[in-house]
Amino acid sequence: MQKRGVFRALALAAVGVCVSLGTATLTGCSNFFVCQKSSCTSSSTTTGTGDYVYVSNSSSGSTYVSAYEIGTGTLTAISGSPYNLSYVPVAMAVSPNDASLYVVAAAGSTYSGLYRYPITTSTGAISTGSELESGNFSAMAISADGNFLFTLDSSTGTILTQYTLNTSTGAVTAVATFTTPGGPSGVGCPVSSATPSSATCAVATSPSENYVAVSLGTNGTVIFPYTSSAGITANYTGYIASPSTASGDYSAAFDASGYMYIARTIELTPYTSLAATTPTAGTSITFSSGMVPRSVTLSTAYGYLYTADEGASEISAFSLSSGALSQLTGSPITAPTYVSALAADRSGTYLLAAGYNASTGLEMFPISTTGLSTAVASEATGTTTTIPVVMAVSH
Repeated sequence: MQKRGVFRALALAAVGVCVSLGTATLTGCSNFFVCQKSSCTSSSTTTGTGDYVYVSNSSSGSTYVSAYEIGTGTLTAISGSPYNLSYVPVAMAVSPNDASLYVVAAAGSTYSGLYRYPITTSTGAISTGSELESGNFSAMAISADGNFLFTLDSSTGTILTQYTLNTSTGAVTAVATFTTPGGPSGVGCPVSSATPSSATCAVATSPSENYVAVSLGTNGTVIFPYTSSAGITANYTGYIASPSTASGDYSAAFDASGYMYIARTIELTPYTSLAATTPTAGTSITFSSGMVPRSVTLSTAYGYLYTADEGASEISAFSLSSGALSQLTGSPITAPTYVSALAADRSGTYLLAAGYNASTGLEMFPISTTGLSTAVASEATGTTTTIPVVMAVSH
């Protein structure tokens, strides 16, 4: 497949067309990939912790991704951040070896497709990317072993494509496609342009490397069996219907003990017996109307679970015990406006939450046995709520 260059409009600078006018040198010549806006970070001092977070919808613009090193109670902008990708990201993931940032560009645009950006692991900086696959995608995930990458088409949500992932070069090769029931009838799986913008469908992989789940809004969730050596080899075996046409399955997450958790319009439900045709539901947590638990994530050690309650701009926190959910003291806690993206950092010390706010759009919360305490660090994000917020962290 022909690869389209990224940042084509700036290609002239890339080949070194930089001139001096008297004592003044044109900006943008030393690194055409770096943001040159006055709102961009001009310099930073990182320490090479290997603990990084990448967030879309930067305050510098909808096509920019901000990158930060996570320290003890601190978020430090990585050199060159924010990075202009020239398109709006709708999904991002860091490879398990932390060598690549994969990004899906919004469907229907000039740049629609799947891209890869090399990561300098000692600093977290990303360099000029390349398009790996063109097409309209809405969701993406990488297997925990780093062997496979998955995309879901945005038009109908019926096509899950599996790629092998070359851990040395970061290249992907499409090897199989699988059929799902698709997204909601007449809607499919686009990224919504409503306020706030959010994904209709999502893909999740298990840390135990045995399942891939696809959440399809009001069409429920399907589960594919997975092996590290062969990936997915057959169509989905498990199907979980959404409770009603008014309730959508927004996202799913797995723990390391064989349980899966689905975040829905008004509830959070654990499931076990995932190899069965109809997995077994545990006791659900019901949310107040309007809270909308949009996404779900687990702590690094899988002892805690968090939901981004988009409608309430809050985060709910739960402890886990054999799939049973117990809400922690002080939960829910105030989060960024319309919070929709959550991730636990690689150290297991912090939970990152992203939404929309000119000063606190990205917040970092300490994780403890008593719940989430007040954010210890925050950064600005964009405030245009029709632009989706997505986030990825190093491993």
